[in-house]
Amino acid sequence: MTIRVLRKEDLAAYGAICRYAFAMSESYTDVYTKWVQRQLKYTRGAFDGNRLVAGMWYYPYQMRVGTELIGTGGVAAVATRPEARNGGLVRQMMLSSHRQMRDEGYPLAALMPFKNSFYAAMGYADAFMHREYHFTPAHLAPVTGAKGMSVLPVDGAANWEVLEALRQRCGAARTGTVRRDAAYWDVRYFKSWQGIRNVYLIQATGSRKRLSTPMGFLVTTLSTEEGFGKVRLRVSDAGWLNNDALAAILRFLRSHRDQVKTVQWFTPADVDLFPWFSDPGIECNLRVKMMLKLVDLAGALEKRTFPAGLNDSLHLQIDGDSTSPWNTGDWRVDWEAGQARVKKVKANSRKIASASCDIQTLAVLYSGLRTASTLREEGRLSVSDKAMTTLEQAFPSACPHMEEWF
Repeated sequence: MTIRVLRKEDLAAYGAICRYAFAMSESYTDVYTKWVQRQLKYTRGAFDGNRLVAGMWYYPYQMRVGTELIGTGGVAAVATRPEARNGGLVRQMMLSSHRQMRDEGYPLAALMPFKNSFYAAMGYADAFMHREYHFTPAHLAPVTGAKGMSVLPVDGAANWEVLEALRQRCGAARTGTVRRDAAYWDVRYFKSWQGIRNVYLIQATGSRKRLSTPMGFLVTTLSTEEGFGKVRLRVSDAGWLNNDALAAILRFLRSHRDQVKTVQWFTPADVDLFPWFSDPGIECNLRVKMMLKLVDLAGALEKRTFPAGLNDSLHLQIDGDSTSPWNTGDWRVDWEAGQARVKKVKANSRKIASASCDIQTLAVLYSGLRTASTLREEGRLSVSDKAMTTLEQAFPSACPHMEEWF
């Protein structure tokens, strides 16, 4: 079996594997493989002789962690022919891809798993939660807010920079906010293989002498896949800078009550929409959406910022990491003036404060989803009292959220 980068002539076979694995339409498969073609250096394929039996790729992102944007590989379309499964091919492709990410300065990786335990065995951790709301528009109470706000349909491709600027402002305090370019917006948010895609700006109406100010955005997909008369509206993406902009979005959704059977909306885990409903009998599930991996432990720590007052040292022991084996072992982390310096060591000879865990636990801590004290209570982190103080300061609690679907 050979693991290598895909070539242009391999894309038809890769598209066929993706169609089988993800039930892609033929038209969307064509669009998708053309997008992958622009990123061939980030692909991997497993070949049995000349026959492609598995493939994957990753999209190089910049993802917000704290105040910094850090290089991240968005792992996508990992698929294997059914007759070639359970042979360790994905693990081999992952190892090769992780090595490339590390070498090219992308110390983090993220993916949306088909099965969490499958990727947990490769060092990925459940780090990004979301709330999944299902409701009918009639469940929403009449909206009395949204003062001075209007919802304006726009050409997404012509306004992608405005949309991206809004996204970055809305997600400025969230670990997991990804920077998108025009091509990504176009393929993933302005086109759809499941229905009709619509793009809107939420505008604060100005006076005669002042232009309207964008205060939010909304991207929806309308689909009749559930049958005639059962239109589903999915909120593909949304953001708002204040409560009036959110109210305008909800008022707009309520206006579909004579057309739409079901609304599906994935929000950050800390977004509570219940006060906006007249009937609380709706479905809301808290789910793990994306998984995070520290592909390069040292790079992940050195490229983010920490509290300026943190001046301390820590000995960190990481258990086996099969798809990033360079992470396994003993590390010394020194923090000074908001920056970390990380180096591998043989042992904790100086007896500084110490902690030990697996790479998944470190990813959860890194994201802010759980604090060091919580992870110790769960039995996932072994840590001295002095190291606990350091870790609590370095990695405060947060509500990480990633909007992407890859």
